[in-house]
Amino acid sequence: MPTTRQPKGRLYTLSTLRDKGIKFVPNHIRRLVKKGRFPRPLYLGAHTPAWTESSLDEWLEGLEETERKRGADIGAKRPATVGNAGG
Repeated sequence: MPTTRQPKGRLYTLSTLRDKGIKFVPNHIRRLVKKGRFPRPLYLGAHTPAWTESSLDEWLEGLEETERKRGADIGAKRPATVGNAGG
C-alpha cells in the first residue's frame, strides 16, 4: 500500500495566509506564483491550494534579504546631506 508523505508544519490556504502576515488577494498570489515570485502551492483538492509553513518562511526570509540589500544599495548611493549653515 503506497504511503502519503505528510508535509511538516502547518499548511496555509488562501484564506489563512493572513495568519502568516501575507495580505495579498488570491488573484495577486496566483500571478506571483505564475511568475515564479511566490512558492508553488500543494493542492488539497481540485481548487484548494495550500502552502507549507516552511515554504512561506523561506519566501519571507528571501524578501527580508532582498530588502536588506536594497536598503544597503540605497544607503550607498545616497549623497551625504549638508547641514543648515545659516548664521
